[in-house]
Amino acid sequence: MERTRNIEEEDLIIPNNISTALDLEGEQICVQLQSHIRLHPDDSRKSFALDAGRLSDVSRIYFNNTLISQRGSLNPYQPGAFRPQIVVIPADAIRSGSNVLRIHLCSYRGYYPIQAMDPIQIGPAEQVWQQRTLQEIIAFSFLAFYLMASVQHLWLGLRRKKERYHLAFSGFLLVVSAYWFVAETMTRDLIFQQNVLWHRKTEYILLFFIVPLFLLFLSRFGSQKGERMSYFALA
Repeated sequence: MERTRNIEEEDLIIPNNISTALDLEGEQICVQLQSHIRLHPDDSRKSFALDAGRLSDVSRIYFNNTLISQRGSLNPYQPGAFRPQIVVIPADAIRSGSNVLRIHLCSYRGYYPIQAMDPIQIGPAEQVWQQRTLQEIIAFSFLAFYLMASVQHLWLGLRRKKERYHLAFSGFLLVVSAYWFVAETMTRDLIFQQNVLWHRKTEYILLFFIVPLFLLFLSRFGSQKGERMSYFALA
């Protein structure tokens, strides 16, 4: 896949699941994404960054044949899936005029599909980092909201003995908070680092518990509300 872009255009949009889009199957499959980026003479003195988002599985990113980022390996196999990659492009790798961005993505034995899960962005380093920081702030704002709501319902459940359904809803929100942290923040990499398998297992386990806890809340909420309605009817 090859594209030509001006540096002012930040986003490189490609299919989310490349394996599915191209119907790729096999023991070891590799795909190269290539984009030509033109810089004005004054741009060569600026600092630029690349936000490749979450790539899967094994990835190598080159800018004018200079390796600027990599995740995972094929020999020996080590997964690098779903790890955000944001990197400042070395100044000596940038030149005036045409520049070539190449992203190599490989899948090994179908463990993880070849994916580019987010728009690939390139631009002035300060702008790229500000946008990534803003995304992280928004993610943590939602996380803080879920946690505060969980604590509030926990307090209500412990305080009001006749409204124990608050405890189930608190547990539901707590699991949602943990899932949001694991799935939507970059800070999770500080915990999981290169352990992609444990990251994915944790994410799926949390996702598995979300629905049962919500159904438990609905069951208890409906049961206690039903008891109240019966009490008022008898009265």
